[in-house]
Amino acid sequence: SNRSLTSFKKEFKRHFFMPPHRWFIQQRLMQSRLLLISTSKSISEIGIECAFANISHFIKLFKQRYNETPASFRRNSSVATKPVYSDVAAG
Repeated sequence: SNRSLTSFKKEFKRHFFMPPHRWFIQQRLMQSRLLLISTSKSISEIGIECAFANISHFIKLFKQRYNETPASFRRNSSVATKPVYSDVAAG
């Protein structure tokens, strides 16, 4: 971007309302949520795929952001996304 690191960080924060490092972590956590509900990969595999070298740190950050562990999120999401069938649709 042809500017100093300090200048870049200030401009980034002005546009995204958070520092670049926190934004990057947030993006990785959002990706992990998507993988939790759309794949059967293990929590460890998802953590590694989303560039978290330490799985316990991944779980800690996930819980801070979403108020539940990745396993709990997956369990609760799978119940919520199961199709609901009604007799009206059959008739």
